[in-house]
Amino acid sequence: MEKILIKHIMTEKLTVATPDHTFSQLMNFLNLSDIHHLPVMEREQIIGIISLTDLMKTLHKRLNSGASMVMSDLDNELKVRDIMTAAPVTISPDAEIEDAVGLLISNHFHALPVVQDDKLLGIVTDYDLLQAYYKEKRPPVHFSISSPGFGIG
Repeated sequence: MEKILIKHIMTEKLTVATPDHTFSQLMNFLNLSDIHHLPVMEREQIIGIISLTDLMKTLHKRLNSGASMVMSDLDNELKVRDIMTAAPVTISPDAEIEDAVGLLISNHFHALPVVQDDKLLGIVTDYDLLQAYYKEKRPPVHFSISSPGFGIG
């Protein structure tokens, strides 16, 4: 069986945030791009990552403290830097899929930024790993036009 490398399964087209983006901008990035993890960049360096879980924890703390949940207050009081996980664990594009699984499990993560030579190349998520596993383990489908039952009789 051929080894599956991160560069073969990672998502390369990324939406990224900066530490100064507002709460509403963050929500727009996540909703419009239909993503769950957002790398945070500053001067072309990855400095953090935000997940939907990070966002939920932040909102939960605000609710418990009685802080305002009005969007304008959230924008004034919260920036991406306040919500992100700083200095995220990253993985190389040449790492094997098993390395990513180990990092995700041992750290209770759901995504890893893919970095080489301090450059963000992509992101790999637990969903990407499940897809790769499924494609690898799924038996091939064999059929042809001459197969019985194919087409209209």
